Amino acid sequence: MSGFLRMIAPYILTGMKELTARWKIFRFICFLQMIAVALQLLFSVGGLFLARIFLLSFFASIIYGFILVFLYQAISILNYNYPDTSISPRQKKYFNILYLFNFLFITFLFAQVINSWRTTITLLHLFTGHFIYYVLIIFELMMMLFIFLTHLYFLINMYALRRLIHKNSEETWEQQFSESEN
Repeated sequence: MSGFLRMIAPYILTGMKELTARWKIFRFICFLQMIAVALQLLFSVGGLFLARIFLLSFFASIIYGFILVFLYQAISILNYNYPDTSISPRQKKYFNILYLFNFLFITFLFAQVINSWRTTITLLHLFTGHFIYYVLIIFELMMMLFIFLTHLYFLINMYALRRLIHKNSEETWEQQFSESEN
């Protein structure tokens, strides 16, 4: 595992000289959430080949795809717009659309947590004595809970990031205009 962290550390840590500790943690959690959501997206795409859960897998694939796109946009905004570069109108448009959809996806993610919790309780009673089944069943529940909680954290911080960038870019504009008047 440490080899994996050494391999991805340059990608996670690039451009982080001017980031505060809060945004460094946010960026790291975004990468962890990206990995977890990509894994769930793969499971959902795999479910498309099963006739019984095709519709659920189709919607889950779309939802996880939207979440991944918004996570990518968050890292992009953090890399290129933080702390005071204003967000372009096109970025604002996509941000607003993705934020709205991702806010609505909280209900889906919460339903996934409840479904995993109920499944976990049922399956733990069925597979008594098989340790590997316990680990796999509890792993799924923990994965869904992790995605749900990090998504809430993510949405709160994306709102804060957008407000911070807007405030800083306005202050920069005011400074530029006040310097040009003097």
